[in-house]
Amino acid sequence: SGNIADPKIGYKIVLRHSRASGNTDVEDAIISYKFSDALKASAGLYKLPFAREELLSSTRQLAADRGLSTEFFTLNRSEQIGLSGELGDNLKYWVSYSDGANEDGFDARNSLETDESTEFAVTGRVEAKLAGDWKQAKDIVAWDDDAALFIGGAAHFQREDVTEEELFAYTGDVLAKIGNLALNGAFYGATGEIDDRTQIGVLAQAGLSLTETFQIFGRYDYIDDDTNDVSAVTAGFNYFFKEHAAKFTLDGVAVLDPQPLSAISGLNGGQYSSGLALSSSGLDEDENLYALRAQFQVLF
Repeated sequence: SGNIADPKIGYKIVLRHSRASGNTDVEDAIISYKFSDALKASAGLYKLPFAREELLSSTRQLAADRGLSTEFFTLNRSEQIGLSGELGDNLKYWVSYSDGANEDGFDARNSLETDESTEFAVTGRVEAKLAGDWKQAKDIVAWDDDAALFIGGAAHFQREDVTEEELFAYTGDVLAKIGNLALNGAFYGATGEIDDRTQIGVLAQAGLSLTETFQIFGRYDYIDDDTNDVSAVTAGFNYFFKEHAAKFTLDGVAVLDPQPLSAISGLNGGQYSSGLALSSSGLDEDENLYALRAQFQVLF
């Protein structure tokens, strides 16, 4: 990442590697031009501006990975053209025109494909700072911090090309920090003609710093797809050797009665993300799902 010729012209390229095949392709490819603090134009392949936890860097998550509800309702990446900026000191916005949810358009050979299933998609997000500093919104950790409060909301609309079916997704979220306590919650929803879906989800999580290096946390997830519902509880701790640059995480996840959700998939295209070490396949009826995850993170 960096600038080209002019500080106003920015770029970012991120590669990814398949755990299944070992192939390498492109995860993010962005070119941008910053007209002012209030207006930056971007184009390329990157995350749609929707869920706060999804937009939060993977290096700054509270647990070993994002919540079950976030992974179910995430829009992931898409080829898009977007505008973003800051309106004063307390408001930020993002707007994008894209190929639609979960349409990254790149195959394992790094050739750019044109997705023709979606006629168009529009996504918009706003965030407001009611207290604190914007830097405090970059993670879910608090240690003797000044009080901070951020609220956000986003909406997504897309129409399919051939069928002309429509999808509407929405979310609202809050992040608060008080002393050594960090709180984060989100509500998700999706309705539309695509798969005749009516889905809702809830995320609630909190982290309490007992010392400058040790934080305990808990999380609750809930998903209802109008046919079945699933709940998940996560608990664990973080030990910060050098803030997020060197961090050990240990957590446990219990998915309660993880009956396969109906044939309607999540906005991410599936039921559970393999990156969460969770899958409902092969489970007997009324059998809970458990996962124990340990992670050591080094950033350089």
